[in-house]
Amino acid sequence: MCWWCQSRTATTREHKYKKSDLRRLNSGDGLLWGSGGEPKREIRGINRSKPPLVFRKSLCAYCNNQRSQPFDRAYAEFADWITNRNVARDAGIDFRRIYGSDWEESQELMARYYAKHFGCRMVETGIPVPESLRAFLDSGLPMHDAHLGLVLNDEFHKDRRYRGGLILSGDLVYTDRSYAMITGIVQAAFLGPMGVRYQWWNEPPDALDSFVGHPMPILNRFRTEEDVLTGAPARMKLAAQVKQAMGWVKDKRWRAAVQGEERDAGE
Repeated sequence: MCWWCQSRTATTREHKYKKSDLRRLNSGDGLLWGSGGEPKREIRGINRSKPPLVFRKSLCAYCNNQRSQPFDRAYAEFADWITNRNVARDAGIDFRRIYGSDWEESQELMARYYAKHFGCRMVETGIPVPESLRAFLDSGLPMHDAHLGLVLNDEFHKDRRYRGGLILSGDLVYTDRSYAMITGIVQAAFLGPMGVRYQWWNEPPDALDSFVGHPMPILNRFRTEEDVLTGAPARMKLAAQVKQAMGWVKDKRWRAAVQGEERDAGE
């Protein structure tokens, strides 16, 4: 059964890595794939829908194609911009520079691409998919019990082997003391050192604010992949803190101006 619509048979496999990303990486000396401590092996034929490039069949053809094609297009535009820029120098990601005047709609579609990816990963590892994630895929409604954040992994940035690669984090799952109920899920996916991090809570904290809807959301910095999963941010130099604070202020002013225009229109 398709985990998204929950009504049609799961007949298709979602790609773990987009073909456009694999084609870009394959322009040099070929592709290598590795997982954990396993020996790396060469990938031959990026158009073949076989492991390790795809998830198992978990989506129907309609959900994996027609419904999510806009997600794929928005992600491809985002990925092309990110991989041609040294984002490690930036305090945040300015989506207006990526998508132009249509940044709000395109940013939301790009976020829904990542939500679909994380959902497929949950199914692959036997983790129940939260209902809020399905609702976000359906309509873009904010997830009251989850957070999507932009992250930068300093470890990946400093190591040349990772700078241009596609990296999927491990899945961090929290349970209650009896191990009977899942209480939290954390996942991340990276384009080089920059990635998107998803976290879900069974009992969410107050005032969750994902990057969706912000023209220039901050880039949360972490030292290692483990820190990304556990949520332990890296200590930034003063100059980086100032730069990030300036980006936050600009974003805050933009949101205040939009809210003011909406109030004026209502009057």
